[in-house]
Amino acid sequence: MTVLIVLLIIAAVLIILLNIPVKAVLDYNDKLDFKVKYLFFTIYPRKKKPEKKSVTSDKTEYRTEKASDSEAAADKPENTSADDLSDEDDDIDDDSEEFFDPDGDKKEKSGLSAVFDKIEEYKPLVRPVWEPLKKLLKTMKITGVDINIIAADEDAYEAAMLYGNMNTIVYNVLALTKLMFKVKIKSVNIGCRFNYPKTYCKISFKAELTPAKIISCAAVLLYAYYKFTRNKVNTKENENGH
Repeated sequence: MTVLIVLLIIAAVLIILLNIPVKAVLDYNDKLDFKVKYLFFTIYPRKKKPEKKSVTSDKTEYRTEKASDSEAAADKPENTSADDLSDEDDDIDDDSEEFFDPDGDKKEKSGLSAVFDKIEEYKPLVRPVWEPLKKLLKTMKITGVDINIIAADEDAYEAAMLYGNMNTIVYNVLALTKLMFKVKIKSVNIGCRFNYPKTYCKISFKAELTPAKIISCAAVLLYAYYKFTRNKVNTKENENGH
């Protein structure tokens, strides 16, 4: 009975811990600041420990400097003759002939076709994964989205074009993220400033996802990949059998 109670307590604690969200905070204002926290712990970035410089390391550095100086003195180039220079010119000509490869386009096409073949091969893997993955991504919360952009340029035409492009990019990205995640927008301000050299950009948001959802997402992906590879092996065996 005592063992059962202990097991139930452990299970309850694990369930609570797996359902406490991992929080990621991104803040960009001329400099990117990205933090990932879980409970009271900072997962990223980790604090760097100060490196202790010992006396022995200083001695080894001094020795390596002396060794490098002696090697540099030994490797000084000797006077080259006219025959050596002509040989070098011949080598350059040979290299230039190798550079102009008439079969280069064919090789590039064959490389692209191999990439497209790989995409076609893994297409059946995307279909069973997409629907459950989309449901899991919907559980991710993105809150406090704050976007402040002032498109600026010394040329008024360029500033206006940049302003239009910024609006197109920002609102399309927001629409796409809303399709995939739960998004709460705090504010979106996009302005335009003429006769000014630098564009101002400040973006910040918080993202939350529970470890339970991360584990379930990984399990779905692994199961789909296992099923895909199994079907692939079965089809190969059937082809070899026939």
